[in-house]
Amino acid sequence: MKQIRWRRLGLLVLIMSLQLSLWSSTQEVQLKSGERLLGEILATSNDDMLHLRSKILGDLKLPRSAIASTKDFPAVKPKLVSTVAQPKPKPAAVAKRLTTSSASEAKKPWRMIESIKDFKTPPSWKGNLRLGLNITNGNSKWTERYARGQLSILPKGSKNFYRFGGAYSFRENEYNNGTSRVTNNKFDLSALYRRSFSKGWFMQNALGYRSDEVKGINHEIKLSVGAGYKFKIYKDKIELNVGSGLGVEDFEASKANDLRSGRNYIGNIFQELTWKMSKRTTFSQKFNYFQNVKEHHLYDFKFTTAFRSRLTDVFGLEFSYQKDFDSEVDGKEKDDIQWRSALVIYF
Repeated sequence: MKQIRWRRLGLLVLIMSLQLSLWSSTQEVQLKSGERLLGEILATSNDDMLHLRSKILGDLKLPRSAIASTKDFPAVKPKLVSTVAQPKPKPAAVAKRLTTSSASEAKKPWRMIESIKDFKTPPSWKGNLRLGLNITNGNSKWTERYARGQLSILPKGSKNFYRFGGAYSFRENEYNNGTSRVTNNKFDLSALYRRSFSKGWFMQNALGYRSDEVKGINHEIKLSVGAGYKFKIYKDKIELNVGSGLGVEDFEASKANDLRSGRNYIGNIFQELTWKMSKRTTFSQKFNYFQNVKEHHLYDFKFTTAFRSRLTDVFGLEFSYQKDFDSEVDGKEKDDIQWRSALVIYF
């Protein structure tokens, strides 16, 4: 039994000595280019050339000028990787992680609010939304609520200009007997494209749509093409646009026998004035006139003036006057005059 034990011990010592001999015989050659090669440096090496025997690449001849250093491999005995499972984090550490995670989650709504506050429209965009309420007294008392919006796009250095607008309003009448009902429901939409082709001169294409239950207009669609000129007055603080055009109108009244119902060719005259009175105060005035080319007594126009004061970067006030006239709808003149005040939201 003792002989067997001694034999086993001798075999173990022999294996360990062979491993140490293998470790000591393997060397690492570091090249100046950054590569590392492992192998046995042969005795045939000389001052000019190093001969290396690699188990993968075979026998190699390396110039001494390309070698940065040589050293035994491994320089440090390899460490055994522990297979013992790492202990789980303590409850305190877990609680700390949960606290940090919940704090970051709590910040997300604030980040969303900050991102909304920091949101800005492109520099070429300018627009506003106007919300108003009008009250009148007389034989019947009525309250009108309305919303109007406008967006203008003028890219820097571009000859193109775009403007989109829309309005909606409804009127609720209250009579002397205490009854009330909504008698006015109307809205309109508009789109305008202009392109400058010379100093001051421009071409334009305009599209408009409106519906007015008070006047008895189911719908009116106008498409016109025209040209105009832009004047710059008083150090560019006043801008005046004037022009004219031709187009077509699709008109449908509440009553089928209305003279204006159908498709008609129309002529158009337009005028726009904008006066920047100060950095935050603006006065504007617009006039848009349409006339039936064949039946000259059939015409309509809209005249508006507005005084707008910007209180902050976001909010302002507007006071405006509007006259909306149709020469004949259901055989009668239809004239709508409104004095308005509104809260303005800029964007």
